[in-house]
Amino acid sequence: MNSTRSPAILVATALLALGLSRPAWADLDAYVATGNGNFGSLDLTTGAYTQIGSLGLSFGETIFGLGFIGGELIGSDSNNPGSLYYINTATGAATLIGALSDGANVYSVDGGTTSGGAFIGVTQDSNSLLFAAQPTAPPNVLGALPLGFEADGLVAVDGSGSNIYLGEDVGAPSDTLHVLNASGLTSLGTLGANAYSGAVVGSTLYTTDGQNIYNYTVSPTSVSGILGDTPITGLGEDAVDALALISVTSVPEPSTWALMLIGFAGLGVAGYRRSLKKGAAAAG
Repeated sequence: MNSTRSPAILVATALLALGLSRPAWADLDAYVATGNGNFGSLDLTTGAYTQIGSLGLSFGETIFGLGFIGGELIGSDSNNPGSLYYINTATGAATLIGALSDGANVYSVDGGTTSGGAFIGVTQDSNSLLFAAQPTAPPNVLGALPLGFEADGLVAVDGSGSNIYLGEDVGAPSDTLHVLNASGLTSLGTLGANAYSGAVVGSTLYTTDGQNIYNYTVSPTSVSGILGDTPITGLGEDAVDALALISVTSVPEPSTWALMLIGFAGLGVAGYRRSLKKGAAAAG
């Protein structure tokens, strides 16, 4: 009797184990700040913009940079001057953290983690300075980029915190991408589009020129051509000024759910058949 039911139980158990052991799929949430002072989410696949709320900034203040640090979304305002804000992702409301002590204009921001802990890297458009700060304190000058380097808004820190990708305005419809790390500032090549803001996830760089989303493959030594170009919809007369990405809780893929359900169902059927056989034996 055991020989007739064991294979069904073994198969169901194997399917369940396979489903549980399959790698989960990590999703990305994308958030943007617009030129009209609004805040919303962005579908990276379709380019659809969904407004969440108003940033609530005063006239003349604009969020030019967004970046996640410690799970908190930080925005930079170049017109305040040089201010950083917490952004509530549920409402879009911006709360002032502080301003640069020298009153410089912060142009962009991103979060990363280094051996020294979390930091925020930002550049100043005119003088191309790099800043760093804890998320609860105003930013301080970290250092100056080479003379003649004119940042164009893109600051993207990779997951290791060792490489900061910077876009340079070269006076053309396409920015040049650089990487700043322990080896210094290195030019990686032309992006093929302007990069006003962006973020790195793994080896993929996402950027925006205000109306489109682009993605590239990057490393500390190279950058690919444009791999994806998705128009942003739902903005009306508005435009995206800043883009930030965060990985959200991983969820199993549909095929993984299917394996798990089949496994559970198989175990249930096997158990049900065993109970029927026991009942029949007892009755006999």
